[in-house]
Amino acid sequence: MKLEKADFMFFPPSDSPNVKTHDAIAAIVPFTTKNTAFQDLTGRFPHKSTRGNEYILIVYDHDSNCILHRALKDRAGMTIKTAWEEIQLTLAKSGCAPNLWIFDNECSKELKVALLKYDLDFQRVPPHIHRQNAAERAIRTFNNHMLASLATCDPDFPIAEWDRVLFQIGLTLNMLRCSRVNPKLSTWAYLYGNYDFNKNPLAPIGTQVLIHLKADVRASWQNHG
Repeated sequence: MKLEKADFMFFPPSDSPNVKTHDAIAAIVPFTTKNTAFQDLTGRFPHKSTRGNEYILIVYDHDSNCILHRALKDRAGMTIKTAWEEIQLTLAKSGCAPNLWIFDNECSKELKVALLKYDLDFQRVPPHIHRQNAAERAIRTFNNHMLASLATCDPDFPIAEWDRVLFQIGLTLNMLRCSRVNPKLSTWAYLYGNYDFNKNPLAPIGTQVLIHLKADVRASWQNHG
């Protein structure tokens, strides 16, 4: 059966028969540290917290593979600068402070002064080219983990307290990620050491609890909890 002209255009035959060998070629590429971190803001959270927070600053450090966060009240330059400095000092204390920071196309004057203070370089990605900022992927990962965590909360959990559970959300997220420098360690263990579950047990966030009232502090006929 003759092939139509369109078939030759989309499925051109090979000049010589190609024999499929099923061979695969692999190479081990040695890991090299980049000392690079990425930063960006999430969109505004639908509910303003009781502490006035509406945004989350997300930082992704390449070498440790960690996703760090800070809750923000607004998008002001000084607010972002203060949160960035806290994260920078956290990474420095863990021995993996980045030398290069990648931001979106916005970088406030206050943040530039802070970068100069710590003698750090920075780059800004072009507008609308989000794939050059790895923090965009980290934001999606963090948002998905946060939504999954909030979905397990008790129905009566006050959503305005969302920023109070961010610590455990970040903790469990980084426990599930492996460090690039030492893949045998979780990101959390690489940054802060092994987590002591005996000292600080974990329970699902937003769990409803019943607190017992002792007989000498409760009124007559009052519920015992």
